[in-house]
Amino acid sequence: MHLAARPSLLGAALLAATLLTACTASPVAGPTPTTDYTPPAWMAQAQESAERKAVALNSCLDDAGIGITAVADGGSIAMSGDLGSRDVSEAEGAARRDAEDKAMERCIMDLEAAFPVAEQSNEVRYDQMTQTAECVRANGYPEIGEPPSRAAWVDAYDDGSPQLWSPYQQVYRLHPDITEEAWRSLRAVCADGGVTFTLTFDDPSTTS
Repeated sequence: MHLAARPSLLGAALLAATLLTACTASPVAGPTPTTDYTPPAWMAQAQESAERKAVALNSCLDDAGIGITAVADGGSIAMSGDLGSRDVSEAEGAARRDAEDKAMERCIMDLEAAFPVAEQSNEVRYDQMTQTAECVRANGYPEIGEPPSRAAWVDAYDDGSPQLWSPYQQVYRLHPDITEEAWRSLRAVCADGGVTFTLTFDDPSTTS
């Protein structure tokens, strides 16, 4: 399943792509990072900020009784869990989901107020995206190649193109069988700049 949208989460004007993997693939040999690469300072700052936001958001979600967990993921926030319940009638489930949706919206609005996001220019977004690409290449994925030109990328961003080039989109395109461990390890080092692209892995215990 592939979903592309411009989210309002955390007030970030980013193009997000969320992909649901069908199953966890068999482990493959891990990449070989470049030893002389140092990520730019903004990546560590983004990771730290995302961790603080996840703590605050989880506190609100817990207080609201919502079965969703927020985690820091590549310098942004990822969600896991399910809204609603399968153990109630259709009408009760719909009412519960509506209440949970409203509570979720309130929690996100509270988070945006507590952690205001500074607006970025498209030029800054492009620069951070290219730095993410450099980080990803240096950490074992040189095959992702080089991003398009600044003008082409900015035009695609402004058009809301679902094909907007991003380093992590390229990693997934070239390695659709990437393991969760490899994905998380890479994103713990290389924060997603300019555009967010996340993977949601199925829980093996719930798949056949």
